[in-house]
Amino acid sequence: MKELEAQAPAQATAPATAVAPAAKGTQAPASPAPAAPKPKAVKTAQPFPPIAGPPPTVSGDKQQRLAELLRKYKADEITPEEYHQQRAKIMSE
Repeated sequence: MKELEAQAPAQATAPATAVAPAAKGTQAPASPAPAAPKPKAVKTAQPFPPIAGPPPTVSGDKQQRLAELLRKYKADEITPEEYHQQRAKIMSE
């Protein structure tokens, strides 16, 4: 214990790199801070091309009719029950 108490004040001393305050009337020379290196952007090649979705399962005519039906439904021109009945009819054709 006595050895630890004797070592503690020696470790608490100020580091040798501390700068003394400048005397009155003089200024310390301004030194620019060292510039930190900028990290370089890493570009990686994509290992695989993007995956294309499957082709549509309904014909162009059905898609147009379904889109028109959906527009009517969103515009409150038809009820949800009518929408589902007409949609089922179009899909079954």
